[in-house]
Amino acid sequence: MTLFQKQSGSGIRALAMLVSVLWIGAVAVVGQEASEKSVKELARDLGGRDAELRRDAVYELASRGADSVEALPQLIEALKDSEQQIWFQAVTAISRIGPPAKDAIPVLIDGLKGGRARNEQFVYRFTYALGRIGSAAMPALLPA
Repeated sequence: MTLFQKQSGSGIRALAMLVSVLWIGAVAVVGQEASEKSVKELARDLGGRDAELRRDAVYELASRGADSVEALPQLIEALKDSEQQIWFQAVTAISRIGPPAKDAIPVLIDGLKGGRARNEQFVYRFTYALGRIGSAAMPALLPA
């Protein structure tokens, strides 16, 4: 083995480590940017076309819990998103908002009646959200 071959193996490992460090740093910066945004800005991002931006926004809204109530219309719309991570975090955010999220009840009920209701995780999450919303969901659940 030549000296170049020995060094190039080390060089590749060093380059891989550098790329990993830069990637982790970039992910942290993206997360930090989302956490510095207002709920209004996150709601705007959630309504956009960029799936990555929507995902970052909905994760941050879910982490803020009840403070995300201002984004409720966008969270309700996100329940219909085809991206699992997005609707999953949207229903998580709605669950954490609790009773003030009562405007989500019709969409949650409709979701349980639709074709997506065959997904066990979907049914569990939607029913959990209805439970967290509380007694306001009862009249809608009785005929269902």
